[in-house]
Amino acid sequence: MPSSMITSGILLGIALLCLSVLIFFRNPWFLAITSLVVISFVLEAGSLLLEQIIDPNPYNYQVSENYRVSDPLLRNWFKPNAKVTESKYFDDGVVVYDEVTYNIDPMGRRQSKPFDSTANHHALFFGGSFTFGMGVQDDQTIASVFAIKSQREYQAFNYGGGGFGTSAMLIQLQRDDWFSDVRQSKGIAIYCFVPRHLARSTGHDLYTFNRGFKNNPIFYRDSNTGEIKGPVKYQECPRLHAAVIRYEWLTSYSAFLRAFFKRVHPNFISEKTATMIISDIIIQSAKLYKNRFQGEFFVLIWPRVDAEMNKSNLILLKELLNSAGIKVVSPSSLKAKEEGMIHPRDAHPSASEYNHVAVELYDSLSTEWSSNN
Repeated sequence: MPSSMITSGILLGIALLCLSVLIFFRNPWFLAITSLVVISFVLEAGSLLLEQIIDPNPYNYQVSENYRVSDPLLRNWFKPNAKVTESKYFDDGVVVYDEVTYNIDPMGRRQSKPFDSTANHHALFFGGSFTFGMGVQDDQTIASVFAIKSQREYQAFNYGGGGFGTSAMLIQLQRDDWFSDVRQSKGIAIYCFVPRHLARSTGHDLYTFNRGFKNNPIFYRDSNTGEIKGPVKYQECPRLHAAVIRYEWLTSYSAFLRAFFKRVHPNFISEKTATMIISDIIIQSAKLYKNRFQGEFFVLIWPRVDAEMNKSNLILLKELLNSAGIKVVSPSSLKAKEEGMIHPRDAHPSASEYNHVAVELYDSLSTEWSSNN
């Protein structure tokens, strides 16, 4: 980045000036200052060089047409009745997935197969790209595999979207028109949780939040009243707004800080605080669902990526949800981690993992649900 080059140039100039003064006066204080500036220059220049070698924007999408539309609260949604093909590839030519077809239904949701309105129960799936099914076909998403496994006992509806967090689910459940075509009054709702939703919905991890999620609706705890407020834009949360401005300023002028923050993510709030806020959003979502439908609300902790969250905070999340009467399902991971990934360099689920998780989810819920209905 030009600003980083300016920083490196300024440091080099200061280093040369200090070196000249040191040679002329031979002052030990200037020796310390010069050493510090030279080290800073080396770190900046080295980081800037590595940033050019290691691609700063390693992947691209190729889409047959733009299938996203703006939404005042969600940030974006999907164009009704769209049919698009999408490919994802790295700048070095490696293909993650090629010409995967996304069919969008009349309500803007990813189509789930089979579409069977004669099913006795509904199954509503909420979440981010793991729920949407980035990189897999319509019949390979968790919603579709679950419906197929149920032998048409359930009609599945996929409310997932790339970049969504927990806050998106609450916003969706607040809108009556988004469920107008769900014929079945009885059913289940499943929120597929991954740890990255913490940052997307609270801004707690500034590195993740600044990687394309700043326009997400967020929730925060008011420092004066302790009340959880939202959904709002991050600019409406004064402390988060100030933290984002500081982060952007530091990373725009320092390649070293960009590299450092990429490995040691700076937190706006602790993960524990974010976990408590997220649990509150989920509890509110479950209440909205039960006010509209006769059914049970479940939270699925996605395997494999659950390790991205501190274990004690993951336990805390489960305890908070269980105390509110919300059941948590934790499917097992596939034996080989790579088998669960769509590509070794992309953490999105593979078709094999979708099948594995959906089957375990159905098996764990079917006995209890069937006995009660």
